[in-house]
Amino acid sequence: MMLQRANLHIALTFLQFCYAGNHIFLRIALDTGVSKLIFPLYRNITALVLLGPLAYFAEKKDRPSITTYCVGYFFLLGLVGITMKEGFYLLGLEKTSPTFAAAMQNSVPALTFLMAALFRYESVRFNRIDGVAKVLGVLASVGGASIITLYKGPVIYSPHSALHQEQKLSRLEDATGKNWNLGGFYLFDHSLCWSGWIVMQAFVLKKYSAPLTVSAFTCFFGVVQFLTIAAFFEKDSKAWQFNSSGEIYSVLFSGLVTSGLASAIQIWTIGKGGPILASIYLPLQTLLVAVMSSFIFGEEFFLGGIIGALLLISGLYLVVWGRNQETKLAKEVIVPIEPQNHWEAKSDSSSLTQSMINTQLKEQLNVIGFPFSNLQTLLNISLKPQSVKLLSVLLVMTEIVGSFTSVRVAVLLPLLYTIPLPDMLLGALVLPTIAMEAELDTEQQQQMMEGIYSQTTQIDPERARFPCSVVWSPLPVISWFIPFIGHIGICRQDGVILDFAGPNFVCVDNFAFGAATRYLQIPKEKCCVPLVQSGYNGEEHYMQGETSGDLRTWDDALRKSTQEFQHRSYNLFTCNCHSFVANNLNRVGFLSGGWNVVNLAIFILFNGRWVSKASMLRSILPFVVVFFLGLTFGGITFLKFWFFFTSILIGWFLLGTYCFKNLIQL
Repeated sequence: MMLQRANLHIALTFLQFCYAGNHIFLRIALDTGVSKLIFPLYRNITALVLLGPLAYFAEKKDRPSITTYCVGYFFLLGLVGITMKEGFYLLGLEKTSPTFAAAMQNSVPALTFLMAALFRYESVRFNRIDGVAKVLGVLASVGGASIITLYKGPVIYSPHSALHQEQKLSRLEDATGKNWNLGGFYLFDHSLCWSGWIVMQAFVLKKYSAPLTVSAFTCFFGVVQFLTIAAFFEKDSKAWQFNSSGEIYSVLFSGLVTSGLASAIQIWTIGKGGPILASIYLPLQTLLVAVMSSFIFGEEFFLGGIIGALLLISGLYLVVWGRNQETKLAKEVIVPIEPQNHWEAKSDSSSLTQSMINTQLKEQLNVIGFPFSNLQTLLNISLKPQSVKLLSVLLVMTEIVGSFTSVRVAVLLPLLYTIPLPDMLLGALVLPTIAMEAELDTEQQQQMMEGIYSQTTQIDPERARFPCSVVWSPLPVISWFIPFIGHIGICRQDGVILDFAGPNFVCVDNFAFGAATRYLQIPKEKCCVPLVQSGYNGEEHYMQGETSGDLRTWDDALRKSTQEFQHRSYNLFTCNCHSFVANNLNRVGFLSGGWNVVNLAIFILFNGRWVSKASMLRSILPFVVVFFLGLTFGGITFLKFWFFFTSILIGWFLLGTYCFKNLIQL
């Protein structure tokens, strides 16, 4: 394990050397006047010559079959990761300068961090030390790389030949005809495409686990797209020719090392370490470029480079440490695929004895016509051997007094732990009193259940316990612009929150994005599946092969949905936390079912209750601040952007829910 982690970090460091070298060779190529359409075309053709045979022979035995969906994924990777990313970078570099371009490129880790958190390819717990460490690490890395680029300070290293080289490169820095606004827009699009490309690769690798083949097809579609664009827009025939050896060397290095070797390494590191870890190393290339430029081009090295390097290394350490802490904590909380009663594991030492006693008690209760499942569901626990023995004594004592009721059993039994009584006394002590329990009329049993239900549905926000409720919390960034869109979860009978928190993962008692701010408790009389009663009086629905005996309680329904979503891939737009909660509500038959992501969001918006005034501020205040600042500094432009963003997001879910069947999963 330690060797694998070391190899991962060595690969990421080597990757930044490749990118830094590409930056140097690209500066040489641009200085010679290379075409901005032909250069990336030749570069990716060279990479394809390397990656094609390598992917064919290396993954020949393990390569999955290529479907139409896979081809679509590869095309999008080529469009975003090669055509758009490289094209926007060259356009932005033409309008600005390499210094400004490097500064904009340092936003990639932050953008990747945001995208990965929104699409749940990385879990970010803002209320835990590992989540805070990753956030601070990303900010420190971006800040350090920006300091290297934008702040100089006193000269630390100054070679004698610097003057000549600076004059040679000054044409790129201060040339006329710059358009900084348009260039900045291009470079931001370049960073956005790079971040999206990294996150998309993480998604595609889950669908198609052959990284070299993915890289080769990505490069192939990039070549096809650049060739099409160049054929239409590059009219100068001389641009297709090499004018100097510098262009040839730049194409070979960029193609073989950057687009070929580096692309394969990047997608491998994304598969092993995730998109955030792969992107957090990107600012390191800024430091490497500064050092390499100092020695190769004779550029001076300033104090800002030292300060930025320290910040950058500290940020890398924080992110790596945060991921290690997250791994340790994840090992302590495991959601079982085949859970037992109420998803609590039993100890091996007591499971056999408990099973024997439960079997014996079940047989004895059936003799007198009292179903064992009624007693076990009523008490909401698995009967422990010691509890049964002590219960026997209490039953006999209370029978002598003549004032025993079922409610007292339900209250006392969870408190009983250890009393060493012989197993032989079990039948003699329990049977007479259980027989008396079976004689209770229907009205008494109903009153008993009402009392237990009222005691077990107490809301306790301090302990994050919302029994039989749907809970809601705001999302970072998205809720700042659309305050009624957030993260949602559903609670068990004991109040523990379950939420679909990532691919193949349902989180238990660790609500993503902080504490719940709104909740809605589900009324028991509006569900087909009973909340605490043992019988099942609803209809069969929502899962093939699911009989009426499978869903006895609210928790049984939640357990079925949990098992199903533990095998689903998370996607913000097609299968998200709202899908999970809607699936659960359909299983329990709340308001006769028919729930989807749209009507569920509307229902919570108008019927949910605020946990506290502080929760209300936490949910609404960011939207008010962002909207006020946007109107103040952006005016009508901000309103147009806000309306466009809101319309696109809401329109997607409306169309996906009501116009395209099964596009948004439930």
